[in-house]
Amino acid sequence: MNYFDLNMDKRILMAVMAANGVSPEDYANFLNNSDFHETLKILTGENDSDFDYTPMDDADDKTLKIKIQLRNVSKPPMWREVLVPADFNFSQLHYVIQAVAGLDNCHLWQFMRKPYDHDLMIGIPKTDSYSFGIDDCKFDSDQTPLTAFLAKKGDKLVYIYDFRLDWIFNVSVVDVIERHGEVAECSKYKSELQALDNYPPYLYQPLRDFQENPEQMDKRDISHLMQELRLENRDILEAFADDRLFDIESVNEELAEIPDEW
Repeated sequence: MNYFDLNMDKRILMAVMAANGVSPEDYANFLNNSDFHETLKILTGENDSDFDYTPMDDADDKTLKIKIQLRNVSKPPMWREVLVPADFNFSQLHYVIQAVAGLDNCHLWQFMRKPYDHDLMIGIPKTDSYSFGIDDCKFDSDQTPLTAFLAKKGDKLVYIYDFRLDWIFNVSVVDVIERHGEVAECSKYKSELQALDNYPPYLYQPLRDFQENPEQMDKRDISHLMQELRLENRDILEAFADDRLFDIESVNEELAEIPDEW
C-alpha cells in the first residue's frame, strides 16, 4: 500500500505542504516522482528521523501487536496489548485505544512523538473555525496508514486524549506477526480499572487502590476521593469503580465494530 494511494485530495495536500514551507517546485517534483520518504522529511522538518516513513508494502498480510500503556501509573502499570491489522489507519487506532481504555470519544485527540512536541501531529484537521479538529494538524488520521509511523518492533508514539485533562498513553509496537484477522483484538491486559473520562488522570491510582483494597485505604483518603469525584457516599463510589472495570469480551465486541474512518 502506498501512502498517497489513499485518494487524498491534492488541494488539501498542497495546502498542507505550503503551510510547512514546501515550494511549488518541490510540490511538482513530488507529484512527478512520488518520493514519499523525502517529502515527509520536508513536511516534518526532519533531516535525521527516527522513523521510516514508508508504509509497509505487505501491510494487508501483517498484524501489529501494539501495547497501549497509560502514563504515570505504576505498581502495577495500566496497559492493554492489542492485535491490530497492519493496514489500519490512525483513526482506526484512535478507536482501538478508546475501546480498550474505556474512554467515551468526546474530546480532541492526537498522536505525537512526545506530548505536545508539534513536529509530528496526527489527528483530525480543523477545516474551519467551527469544526471539530486540530489547528495545524500535519497528518490527517483518516488518510495516514498506521505503518507510516508504526511499522516495526520498537516503533512508538504517544496518544493524547482531552487536551485539558491530558490522558496520555504510550503506544508501541511489540511485534509484527502474520495476519491474525481483519479486526482488532485485545489479547492481554494489566489493571482492571479503565480510564476515567472527564476526570483528571491523577484520580486513577487512588480509585484503583480503593477498588482493589478498600479496607486497606485510609478513610480520609476515601473521603477525599469521593469529593474529587463528586460522589455522595461510599456505596456510590463502589458502584462508580465497578462500572469502570475492564471486560475483555465486551471490549473485543466493540473492537470488531470500529469504523474505517473518523
